[in-house]
Amino acid sequence: MNVAAYLHPERLLVCFWQMDHSIPVIHAYKELNPSTDVNFSELGYTHTDVIVHSSDTRLHWFPVDSIDSLNGQHAFEGSAWFEESGFRMLSDDTCSTIIQAPTPMHASIQARQSIIERCGGLAHEVSIHVDIDLDIQAAIHCTQPRVSPWLLIGRRGALWQATLVSSEHLPIAYSSFSHDTDYSNDTMVSLILRAMQDRYAVAVDALMLYGDNVTADNILSMRQTWQSKGIRVARLQPFSRIRSVLDTEVEQRMLKRAHVVAPLAAVMLRDATPRA
Repeated sequence: MNVAAYLHPERLLVCFWQMDHSIPVIHAYKELNPSTDVNFSELGYTHTDVIVHSSDTRLHWFPVDSIDSLNGQHAFEGSAWFEESGFRMLSDDTCSTIIQAPTPMHASIQARQSIIERCGGLAHEVSIHVDIDLDIQAAIHCTQPRVSPWLLIGRRGALWQATLVSSEHLPIAYSSFSHDTDYSNDTMVSLILRAMQDRYAVAVDALMLYGDNVTADNILSMRQTWQSKGIRVARLQPFSRIRSVLDTEVEQRMLKRAHVVAPLAAVMLRDATPRA
C-alpha cells in the first residue's frame, strides 16, 4: 500500500492507494487538521509522497542550455535568486520541468524551512513534490490532445497559475498572477486569459480550471459565460483513470473536490497505464 500526503494550508489531505494491473486503486482518503501530528513510518509505511502547497514555495523559471548542464545551472540560479531566510532549495529531482521549444525551461524551487522539516517528520523516507508541477501533470495525463492550444488556469492560495498547453500536448509556457481581492474568480480568469493570449501571441478556445477557492458552481458559471464566446470551459477531473474502494459518501466528497486534490491523483497516475 502507498501513501501520499498533501500539506494544504486548510487541511492535511491523505490518500492510501495501490496499483492493480497498472491501474491506481484508492483504498482510503482522509481530510485532517493541517497541524495533525502523524508519522506514517510508525503506521508501517516506509516511504511517503509529500506534496507541498504553492503558498509555501518560491519558483524561479530559467532556460536550460542542455540536460548535462542542468545541475550546475540549477545550483547557480538557486544561489543567485534565493537568499531569503527561512527557505531552502529543494533537490534537483523535486524540481518542476516545463518544455518550451526549442529551449527547455526549468524551475528552481525553494520551500519554507518549516515545511521541509514537517515533510521529514512524516516518514523515514519521503519524496517531496510541488503542487503546481503535479497539477500540470494531472491535466496532461487525464486530457486528450487538442488540435489547438489551451490554457490550464488554477488558484493556489493567493496565487493564480496559468499554463499554456500546445497542440502537441506539452506545457510550453507558465505564468503566475496575484489574486486581487477586489475581483471575483470569474473576472480573474478573464484577465488571465487575456494576458496569456497577449503575452504569448496565441488564441485559445479551451480553458481547464482547478484549485483552491474555485468551486464547481464557479466553473459552471464560467462555462456558461465563455460558451457564448466560443471558448470551452472544463473542470480538472483527474480521477477518471483511477478506481476506488471507498464508501460512496467519501468517494463523492473526493470527486467533488477533484480540482482541488488533483496533486494526489498525479502521484498515483505516474505508474498508470499510458493513455492509448
